[in-house]
Amino acid sequence: MSKKMIIYNPSTREIVVSLPKGSRNLHKGTGIGFGFDPRSSKYKVARVFYQRDDKTSMLVCKFEVLTLGTINVWRQTEDPPYPIGKSTPVHVKGAIYWMVSRTSLCPDPPNTLVRFCLTDEKFSLFPCPCNVKPSCLTGLGDELYCGYFFSQPLQLEIWGCSVVGQKPEWTRRCALQIPPDVIKRPVASPLVVFHGKMLLLALKKVYKYDIQACKLEKIPLVVEDFMCYDRENNMYQTYSKKEVMDFHLFNYVESLVSIRKF
Repeated sequence: MSKKMIIYNPSTREIVVSLPKGSRNLHKGTGIGFGFDPRSSKYKVARVFYQRDDKTSMLVCKFEVLTLGTINVWRQTEDPPYPIGKSTPVHVKGAIYWMVSRTSLCPDPPNTLVRFCLTDEKFSLFPCPCNVKPSCLTGLGDELYCGYFFSQPLQLEIWGCSVVGQKPEWTRRCALQIPPDVIKRPVASPLVVFHGKMLLLALKKVYKYDIQACKLEKIPLVVEDFMCYDRENNMYQTYSKKEVMDFHLFNYVESLVSIRKF
């Protein structure tokens, strides 16, 4: 990621680039999470970083949180129970979910998710469906979804779980066969996002899948020049498509409330 952490509202096109620099990170890449704390009605930014232990000199996974609308200071929390990587986490119902990383610190990670509660700022473990680590995560409403991508044959399974309640119960929501001409080997895990009743897959290209009709269709996509409004400098920042190295798909709840109010 870049040296700046950016908060952006797609609805208002407001952009905030004044977040303070976090703790020094000795690991390649940084995991960033963002979510809403229902108790304080505040948005929080969560950050994973790695530092060396003073006694063993081994890299240790650390964690810190910043609450928007306060004095904007990073607060270090307890360490995550397992190493967390730079993969994009998912926010569902006041908690952020990460997949456990396979590292030298944890060569055989458990098939579980790491859950961080934004209210009490504590970690817990959340079971994966079928005790198998998912290829990707996404969220929709009060539900967390896991995607499992299989290369033999080319197939994608989506499992959903309501995070409301004490005992999570996973249910397989759909399974689709992916035509061989859609992707090339070696196969990378797709990013899965729900859009109404459609399933969108980002495999360097974007496809939509009609769950009811079982139909996969490519979406024409061109990254055009786009602008973001920077209120601090009272100007628009323009990004050309040459500057866009990669793109991602995210679910978000549309809001016209200025992010400056937080």
